[in-house]
Amino acid sequence: MQVVNRKSCASPAKNLNSAKPMSLEADQLLFEAIDLMLKSDTYNVPVYHRDVKIADLEFSDITGFLSENSEMNLLFHKLNYTVSTFLELRTRLQSI
Repeated sequence: MQVVNRKSCASPAKNLNSAKPMSLEADQLLFEAIDLMLKSDTYNVPVYHRDVKIADLEFSDITGFLSENSEMNLLFHKLNYTVSTFLELRTRLQSI
């Protein structure tokens, strides 16, 4: 898993036990984002695409998205979405 340390972000998500800011790249998989959040006890992480912050990823948004349809095969499929795909779907669903 690729965890990118950002020293220059305006409002980095920080683990309370560490001073290092954490972030995700837009092309990382959703299950990698979940893994990072759970292991670091951080539930809001900035997402970057080509060194530009594009969003803040919230753990509650991910769990809501994963629980929308509880079929197991669909759940495994959703875990393999990229973070950018998830953010795009979330934006589309919020605008409906």
